[in-house]
Amino acid sequence: MVNIGYTARNVDTSGNVYDARRRVNQAFLEALLEDFHQHGKEIIRRAGQEQPASYLKCLTQLVPKELTIETSQTLIGKLTDEQLANMIDTLDRQIAAALLKAKQPQPEAPKLLEQSTVEIPTVSESPVNPDQDLARQHEYPSNSSLGQKQ
Repeated sequence: MVNIGYTARNVDTSGNVYDARRRVNQAFLEALLEDFHQHGKEIIRRAGQEQPASYLKCLTQLVPKELTIETSQTLIGKLTDEQLANMIDTLDRQIAAALLKAKQPQPEAPKLLEQSTVEIPTVSESPVNPDQDLARQHEYPSNSSLGQKQ
């Protein structure tokens, strides 16, 4: 007999068929998952190439046959038809107002017509009297110092 991962202590001695079936199913799915991790991509690729009809059949069996939607009791589900109609009317008016506003030309931002830079001299660079500045640059000797002897 093939060992599927269970020892004697795991076997249901009371003969419960449902527990035995559950364990066999679990062992099979674990083995299938392990095999899929080892060879899954290659097998899927080969199945798509060699037997495309079977491949597509497997894919369609993965998709649910019917989709059931259960509505919960939300706020909208509790509203009457008249209240829903009023809400839709209000939303239609809000959308129309927003579209109208979007179509109106927006005022342009002020544009800078001319740009110029002005240099502002610092206090140490600005002369108080231009003539005094020239005299400082050339350091003319004064008349009192000409006749003096050192």
